[in-house]
Amino acid sequence: MGSLDDEKNKRASLILSDKKYRQHPDTIKFTSLPDSMPMVLAKHNSEIMNQRAYTSAWEKDKTSIHIMPDTPGILLAQQNKVNYSEKLYRLAMEEDKKKGYDMRADAIPITSAKASRDIASDVSTAEPLSAHPPEQFPGALN
Repeated sequence: MGSLDDEKNKRASLILSDKKYRQHPDTIKFTSLPDSMPMVLAKHNSEIMNQRAYTSAWEKDKTSIHIMPDTPGILLAQQNKVNYSEKLYRLAMEEDKKKGYDMRADAIPITSAKASRDIASDVSTAEPLSAHPPEQFPGALN
């Protein structure tokens, strides 16, 4: 141990020392609050940008996507399946055959079909022409 002046000089040299004064940032102890807004935002952004987690979540979800069964597109697809099914078509046709049919002679579709048939019939249009001889029509070939 030295004199009091020596101790004062040592202490002053420690205080004025550049090596002690300028410390490397890695040697300084620093703690940040884990619930501070910048830290929470950084954690959230890193979770969003994590490609491995993104692809693993997609691999898990792509086989277990749940669509509500009463969605209009799903209902339409189910009805189209029934409408286009050859098996169900033939089954419905066989059931209709078993029921028989109810065809009245005075039903509107039947009477309209008969009227259309009479109008388009060659026989009904040929009868008035055969009643009149061709010489009654001027300019007709003999």
